[in-house]
Amino acid sequence: MVWVLVLVLLALVCGVCLFAGIRVMTYHFMRRPCAGQHLLFFAAAKKSRQKKAG
Repeated sequence: MVWVLVLVLLALVCGVCLFAGIRVMTYHFMRRPCAGQHLLFFAAAKKSRQKKAG
């Protein structure tokens, strides 16, 4: 009976670690489009300021 609990606990820990690892690996790729849009926003704002100044 005890070994069943140990196996269940081990499977749960492995599942959590696997999920966390996949999340960390995909986080880099998910953030890229947001960073690109952020830079585009600043580029457009800079262009707008230059247009107003000149």
